[in-house]
Amino acid sequence: TRSIERYEWDLNNNGLYNEAGTNEVNGPAVTATFLGSTATIRLRVTDEHGAVDEELRTLAVTPLPLPGAGFTYAPANPVPGQNVTFTSTSTTAGPAIARIEWDFDYSLSGAFTRDAVGSRVTTSFATAGPKTVAVRAVDTARGFTTTPGTLVVNGRPQASFTIAPRSPVEGREVTFASTSTDPDGALTKQEWDLD
Repeated sequence: TRSIERYEWDLNNNGLYNEAGTNEVNGPAVTATFLGSTATIRLRVTDEHGAVDEELRTLAVTPLPLPGAGFTYAPANPVPGQNVTFTSTSTTAGPAIARIEWDFDYSLSGAFTRDAVGSRVTTSFATAGPKTVAVRAVDTARGFTTTPGTLVVNGRPQASFTIAPRSPVEGREVTFASTSTDPDGALTKQEWDLD
């Protein structure tokens, strides 16, 4: 029986064994970590007389579960210029969450621009209307999930009223009529202070 003199591994399927600066190593047993869904491994052995044999195997790599990303915000009906606090509700069944990132002007085309980092952040919006915000949970294995959500910044109502007659006379009845509006819909309350 001939003994094996050399074991050489190609762990990244580049066709090179024991390449300097890579994870290819010598020895009958090696360990490695893989990212992705498959990994191709090559082993080349050389016996004491210089005879060489190679084996190639492809492994199915089970992907780690990605984190779940989500958030809440308060107040529920912010107005322009008001601080809004966003709180991450992100969870993970896999590697620990390393970082929570926020995009306060998220594009539904998928482009993510990091505006803030942290599990609880605060910002404000200058204008009224719907705003798409996204939270990204990044785990320690560099996996991530991005979840968008929409909040509506409530436009401030505009109070106004008419007076009839325009030049009231003492002791005579005056009619005040509200012409107030709300850019987001119907007003829910109108109150008067007549004295």
